[in-house]
Amino acid sequence: MSNISNKYPSEKSKIEKVKRFFMDFKTFSKGRKDITNCELCNREFQENDQTNLAFVKVSVK
Repeated sequence: MSNISNKYPSEKSKIEKVKRFFMDFKTFSKGRKDITNCELCNREFQENDQTNLAFVKVSVK
């Protein structure tokens, strides 16, 4: 699976692999207190939401 994203005009990223259902957000938030919302849609995460892990390669233009 690969996907090209142009979220930021100065960089191009390619999603190379995704690990679905990596861990629930309650567990994830214990280690990453800085992330509370989805970066794409800005929806606030709930404790029982499942997180996914994406392996991304970024190249700067």
